[in-house]
Amino acid sequence: MLSAIGLLLDIVGAALIFFYGVMPKVRSDGYDSIVIEQKNLIEQAKGERHERISRLGIILLAVGFVCQLAGNKYVQSLNW
Repeated sequence: MLSAIGLLLDIVGAALIFFYGVMPKVRSDGYDSIVIEQKNLIEQAKGERHERISRLGIILLAVGFVCQLAGNKYVQSLNW
């Protein structure tokens, strides 16, 4: 049962990462940008929500893998 829960968490986490991605902290094209505009609070809120959901996806993947490992009969037979 624990393996099934872990698999479900992995699927949900992978879907969240697929749709929201992991936002890069560094630009890959090598250019620096200077923005001379006002801060758009709506876009800032969208970006923060996007980042929270992508982090949730990563956390769900990690928890799902731990649940699958804990539910594995081989690991249970090691008597940790």
